[in-house]
Amino acid sequence: WYKIGISNSCGNDKLSFDRRIQWFDSHRDELINVGRMIYGGDFDRGYQFLKDQCDDPFCVFSLCNEYFRIYEERSQDYSQCYVTVDCSCSGTSIFNSWRRNRTGGILTNLIDTPHPQDIYTEVWDEVYKNVKPNTFRPDHIEELERTKKIRKMIKDTYIPTQYSQELPQQKFSLRTYNWEELKPIGLDFTDQEMDEFVRVWDKSFDRKTSINTIIRWFNLRTREILDSGKTCIYYTSCNGSKMTLKYPKTDRTTIHTFGFGSMKLTVESKEQIVTEDVDRDGMLRGIVPNITHLTDSSSLSESFWDYDGDFISIHDCVGLPPGRRLDEGVVRLKEGFINSTKYNVWDQFRIENDLPMDPQTSGPIVGDLDVEEIRHSHYLYS
Repeated sequence: WYKIGISNSCGNDKLSFDRRIQWFDSHRDELINVGRMIYGGDFDRGYQFLKDQCDDPFCVFSLCNEYFRIYEERSQDYSQCYVTVDCSCSGTSIFNSWRRNRTGGILTNLIDTPHPQDIYTEVWDEVYKNVKPNTFRPDHIEELERTKKIRKMIKDTYIPTQYSQELPQQKFSLRTYNWEELKPIGLDFTDQEMDEFVRVWDKSFDRKTSINTIIRWFNLRTREILDSGKTCIYYTSCNGSKMTLKYPKTDRTTIHTFGFGSMKLTVESKEQIVTEDVDRDGMLRGIVPNITHLTDSSSLSESFWDYDGDFISIHDCVGLPPGRRLDEGVVRLKEGFINSTKYNVWDQFRIENDLPMDPQTSGPIVGDLDVEEIRHSHYLYS
């Protein structure tokens, strides 16, 4: 687990566990030097290795230093570090489990495959396939892929999209990343390349995810609720956590207060006042992110509510001390994910909000994925 944690921190978290361990073994001398670099090691060599290999050098140094002290110097017989396991692409993983969608489940590592899948790379491959021939410069693309910058660009746009970011904002995000992140390092797309990139983004994105299907279903149901005159939306998670969703419109009003140290007797200020009207756009934007995050937290609660030990956590990832605790933690996380996503979100949402259980408004279930297969995935929590 120490080797895996160190390899993760050097950007290898998408490799299989075996390949992550192999990567550590092939760089063992350098990594031990990193662990010693401020205690008699070669600092310049350690610094250069960290600069070339990772985004978070302090995390790598801490793990390497512990590894050195425990396994090499043998001056320490305890661990102060956690190794973190993460459910990648959590929103999309949840969506495909809700839909029982095997194709999407494969792309988000819900079920076991010979090699770990990467939805961000899949979306990029689809973009590359859909642009006009000779749009991109091959040497430029090669460097973007080698440095993983193109994956980071897709990820930065993808993650807000699965929480209802609208298409114009998605395209703006791509252009912003190109200008702010790629241009300063000389790896930016030309204006013509970006225009074509943005042109095919929507079609490419839709082909690889379940996101727009999910958003469309919830938006249609939310409009039905609001059209019936209701001003709140309710949803209860699998473990009984109840969400009350309100998006009231606000109005700016002028407030007069006493002035001090001035010839004026009163001072004017503006304040947002909540009204009784519903902000329909806010409700439509917020419905999917809120139910998704509630499912995320329910999954973690289902996994660790009765856990006897120390851990750190946020949303869908957990850090545990390296060893048997991590073995148990991964099993728990999978069970929690299964329990929280096999819960019938479609029926529960309609029942709680007094919508008719009409077969025409049933959830967009594909039905070819058995969620029990999730516990056999080697890559879901990795």
